[in-house]
Amino acid sequence: MKKYYVISLFVLSLLITKAVVALPQKLDIDTVHSSVGFTAVHLVVAKTKGDFSNFNGSITWDSESTKNCQIEGLVHIDSINTKNNKRDTHLKSKDFFYSKKYPKMTLKSSAIKQNKDGTYTLEADLSIRGVTHPIMTPLIVKGPVKGPRGKDRYGFELQFKINRHNYGLSWNKVLENGNIVVGSDVLIDVAIEAISSK
Repeated sequence: MKKYYVISLFVLSLLITKAVVALPQKLDIDTVHSSVGFTAVHLVVAKTKGDFSNFNGSITWDSESTKNCQIEGLVHIDSINTKNNKRDTHLKSKDFFYSKKYPKMTLKSSAIKQNKDGTYTLEADLSIRGVTHPIMTPLIVKGPVKGPRGKDRYGFELQFKINRHNYGLSWNKVLENGNIVVGSDVLIDVAIEAISSK
């Protein structure tokens, strides 16, 4: 009886240890397979797209409890690319991001909630040009799958709109016909592939 009791305790301790090790997972962002992009409206009728090539961050993910989950990201403004050097220089200037004074844009989750249908909602603080506002957006989570080296890989996708004027990106120009050059709303599109640290 004593031997059976010792074995049972040993098996139980292994199960508990395995659960503790498995969750939550620390994930590193694979920037090669990730993107941070945006879309703005130009002259009312057209869309202008751009992205940032230099960004990083970290994710803590627990599929059993979103209370343990956290997402943090940082974007270097000077890495902006809209495929037009003149426009990129203007976007880095005081009229928009003012990258010399505010070189980084950050996002930090305040809450991640799992909905009844299995989807997620992300609540986070978005900071641009020294101004911080809360955002709320659907969060798509895919995975995990085993990568080529045996580590778990996840996909995280989020898309949300911001009013650029709320963050001090207020430059605009009114044309003779009354139309404005740049729309107020900007669509942010983030697609992240993240790898388990272990």
